Amino acid sequence: MKENTKISLLLSEGRLYSALQLLKPLALKTSDFRLTDQLQSLEQNYHFLIDYFVSGAEDPERENILKQIIRQTFLLYDEIRKVNTDTPQPLLQMRAKAADFQPADDKYSHLKQVFYTTWLDTLKNDNLLATDEEKNMYVAGLMLNIIEYFSEEKVLQLCHLARKYTGETGQRAKVAMLIVLHHYKYRIQFFPKICSVLDSMRADEQLRENLKQIVIQLLNTALTPAITEEMESLSKDFQQRADKENKNIIIALDEIDESNPEWGESVRSLLDKHLENVGRLHGEGADVNYSSTKGLLGNSFFTRDIANWFIPFGFDNTETGIDFTTENAQLLKGILLSNTESCDIDKYAICTIFNQLQHQLKDTKLPSVIEDMKQFGDIENLSENYSEDSMSLYFVRTLYRFFFHNKWIIPNLMSSITEIGSEYACRLLLSKEDIGAVADRCLSLNLYKEAIQTIGDSSDQLSLQKKGYALQKTGNYTEAISTYDKALLYAEDSWTMTHKAYCQQKSGQYEKALLTYNRLLDSDKDNRKLLLNKAQCLVSLLKYEEALEVFYHLDLLYPGNTNIERGLAWCAFASATTDNSRYVLAEQYLEKIAYEDGAQMNDYINYGHLLLVTGHRNEAIRFYRQAASNKDSHAAFLQQMEADKSLLIEKGIKEEEMVLIIESVEITK
Repeated sequence: MKENTKISLLLSEGRLYSALQLLKPLALKTSDFRLTDQLQSLEQNYHFLIDYFVSGAEDPERENILKQIIRQTFLLYDEIRKVNTDTPQPLLQMRAKAADFQPADDKYSHLKQVFYTTWLDTLKNDNLLATDEEKNMYVAGLMLNIIEYFSEEKVLQLCHLARKYTGETGQRAKVAMLIVLHHYKYRIQFFPKICSVLDSMRADEQLRENLKQIVIQLLNTALTPAITEEMESLSKDFQQRADKENKNIIIALDEIDESNPEWGESVRSLLDKHLENVGRLHGEGADVNYSSTKGLLGNSFFTRDIANWFIPFGFDNTETGIDFTTENAQLLKGILLSNTESCDIDKYAICTIFNQLQHQLKDTKLPSVIEDMKQFGDIENLSENYSEDSMSLYFVRTLYRFFFHNKWIIPNLMSSITEIGSEYACRLLLSKEDIGAVADRCLSLNLYKEAIQTIGDSSDQLSLQKKGYALQKTGNYTEAISTYDKALLYAEDSWTMTHKAYCQQKSGQYEKALLTYNRLLDSDKDNRKLLLNKAQCLVSLLKYEEALEVFYHLDLLYPGNTNIERGLAWCAFASATTDNSRYVLAEQYLEKIAYEDGAQMNDYINYGHLLLVTGHRNEAIRFYRQAASNKDSHAAFLQQMEADKSLLIEKGIKEEEMVLIIESVEITK
């Protein structure tokens, strides 16, 4: 854990002594007696508080005094870090550029000046700002200023702007406020003025609903890497197919309706498979544009000027290097106007692609499709119809790109954003129902740890069920069982009991799981999943006779099911005696399964066991070798052989024979 996070976490937990011990060498390193004196004073005050507490005296102000000492320690730590921290070179360069910036007489230059002066703390308030674009740049600059150096006054100012501004500017201010509160999640609870303002926001139902939606949008950024992975997988599949067919993918696409329809169909199937997944992710809130533009975010347009990450897109911005009055640029204009999923950063990145394309094609005339696009609506005025959700979403995506591509400012800020629902500020801002909706989104995104933290100590039945499920998915089965038990105190229901039984089974409590499954089967006697789980518990308890009866019942209900046949075959084998006809039954199923296309490693092992026990050693070893045929399965094969050793010895196989069998597999591996 990094020192910064460790000290902040200790302070947030009230472990002031440990935090002060970590601060001592950092304060001494500054050689600033003012800072070391402040630290000594804080330590002394804390010792006074502890001594008073140990004496048994009651002090009604103890909590407030402790919070005050912790608050002062946070601020002192900020001062120590300012002195000790080696500022990254890119940040120094950007600050120097910002300080030296001389605005030209144009709109975009003026907007940069607003951003720079706010970031560098020379523009103290927004009263003289006339346009929404100026206010947008002010919000971005203020956010960056606060993230670099905490200021209670500026956090309060940002909270004020989140309530004062409307439209796009208001949405940006709310997003910026939530980002700042997330960044300072460990300390917010110790600043009563901030807490009071946040708490008062909750009374505004419309504002609260808006903030809840933004929190969910921030959670949705967790889906963005999945889009990138899907697109990379698409590219890899295309390349593999092209290599296999010895074809150029571009040529193949041209041939779809001409000389090579089979290749075209193959390409279409690849596209359909991946684009279906992309479409699903997009529907869930993923950012579909990031994967296609992220490689361009290192372009000089962004790297030379930090303000360009926040500058509004405009066709009149000369920094795009494109004259949008030319005929060729009409194609790009149409694309940009019609793509309502793009944030400003995406649009500037697309301009970069267009510039590269124009350079490659030189004087080639590009088709103009802007008029065709306009038939779908008045796309020139689309921006006027954006909803509040769209306005905040674009800024969320802008900040995702900005912080991921400028980690020298704050490393991993957006990587931890999924924890936002459980943080102190969110609990002040949102109602219990809002927090529940945030927890639901965490669950749907498979953010189970975050869901557990967000649900927290909520003790209603639904919250307990959700928390139990999240604990189950993280493998905390014992705690999940306890949580399900609390939910069952409200009322017994099959969903909670089924999940409780599953956790009992996974944690090795097979007898208890059996009792729960039997209770569930009393009212749902032919439920395949419940019967299978019951049979598996019996197998784990080595009660093969009872398990076999359950598998017989399952096979009658659901004939032809391979998983049921696997269980039936194994139980028949495990419960068979030397002259027992169950070996014949086991062979009937094991042989069939072992020769099927979907045969698994354990199928080969189990059939090998049967052959070995029935005197067909040579054939048995052949199937064992098949089970251990590659390096990925070899270790699992050895592990399974060790697990089954006692059963095989019980059936007459000598231990030294087991060693030789494994050796014979090893030699031919």
